[in-house]
Amino acid sequence: MAPGDLADEAGLTVTSGVADFSQMHAAMRDYVDRGHLPMVMTLVMQGEQIIDLYGYGQMDHERHKPLQGDTIFRLYSNTKLVTAVAALQLVEQGRLDVDAPLAAYLPELADLRVYAGDPQADKDKVTSALDTEPCTHPPTVRELMSHSAGFVYGWEPTHPVDRAYHAAEIGRGHLTLADVVARLGRIPLAYQPGTGWQYSISSDVLARLVEVCSGQPFDRYLHAHIFEPLQMRDTDFHVPADRH
Repeated sequence: MAPGDLADEAGLTVTSGVADFSQMHAAMRDYVDRGHLPMVMTLVMQGEQIIDLYGYGQMDHERHKPLQGDTIFRLYSNTKLVTAVAALQLVEQGRLDVDAPLAAYLPELADLRVYAGDPQADKDKVTSALDTEPCTHPPTVRELMSHSAGFVYGWEPTHPVDRAYHAAEIGRGHLTLADVVARLGRIPLAYQPGTGWQYSISSDVLARLVEVCSGQPFDRYLHAHIFEPLQMRDTDFHVPADRH
């Protein structure tokens, strides 16, 4: 779809002629033509001006429905960026201290310990039988925000800490953020806080911090302080039925 058509559909204005993005468009088309992606949309801005908007491919592969200017995408882990912005707003307001221990806001995490066993030897052990040691220091909000607090995601089937996450149903949709934090408090960290980095459930814990420090449910906080001020009208946790 031509950039102008895509912008017209979305009700956007593109300031053209600033630069030539044809090579980028060709590279994006190649991803679709080779079957790596069903569709792709790119947006380039300069300040608040849109200088290039390009879409290619199908938004509904089975029904052969082409990409449209108002197509809604799933954010996936880009939600971590929004969560970080919410937390940093509270830092600016003096309601959240990045160098404070997590337990100062989430007492459920006051007695965290660190896994100290051999993953291979412990592959069949239950959580209560794992060897642990005390934290050298309590994990901080800053370490949480940088994925270095010791949490994991539960994706590694052979590691006992990840298996403990799976057994506790960490990451399942039926749990509230408060439920997740309460269950994490009973599972050892995978490594000493500040000594490593691992992509993890940390952003979910940070979302719970936003709730505790703001006094609002996480979704309501995001709507009131980020989505509505920025006019992000199509950003939510669920797609309304009339936009399916």
